[in-house]
Amino acid sequence: MTGPGWQRRWEEKRHKASGTGPLPTKSRRESPQAKAFWRQALYFTSLGWLLALPIAAGLLLGWFIDSQVGHGHAWTLSLLGAGIGVAVIELALVIQKALEQRDEIEEEDRTKR
Repeated sequence: MTGPGWQRRWEEKRHKASGTGPLPTKSRRESPQAKAFWRQALYFTSLGWLLALPIAAGLLLGWFIDSQVGHGHAWTLSLLGAGIGVAVIELALVIQKALEQRDEIEEEDRTKR
């Protein structure tokens, strides 16, 4: 069972696992449109985490404190509100940065003309 076919397959698997395989050729590289798509997809994914994480963290931390202290739902609601507040502030900062980048691009376009 150790014929040349098995040796070739073993070498291919070894290269894939170790990352020492052949480098991609020019024809296999992604187009600029594909790179832009993935860049936007990653941006929106990170934006989702940026909003969801503080809300979920506030909710879970509040629930944990309420279960330990035993004050009903006061900490849960308080930290949920704080998490929502943090998410809104982060969203405002992201929007502000995006608007600044848009203004810079528009300014560059105006100076090129």
